[in-house]
Amino acid sequence: MFTSTKDHLRWPDPLELGATDLGTLSFQDEDEDVVQAHFQSFDGDDWVDAGRFDPGVKDMPAGSLPFELSCPDETGILSFRVQLEDEDGNMSG
Repeated sequence: MFTSTKDHLRWPDPLELGATDLGTLSFQDEDEDVVQAHFQSFDGDDWVDAGRFDPGVKDMPAGSLPFELSCPDETGILSFRVQLEDEDGNMSG
């Protein structure tokens, strides 16, 4: 059973075109087995993979994951989500 929860996502201030900023995702995981963070963006029709990484938080009951967002040289609105994966392959909602 996957018990990780994403508690808080700090979204950076609005980004200028071509700019980069840092954000954080706070989490709790009583099983202490989060092994991947999956970032996905919405392309208007479906969620597409935008990158994943091992956040290095296995064996931690809670913490924060830093991440970097960049604004490409395009205008528009970015919709994204983050899902956490445990070592059994279960994904957070």
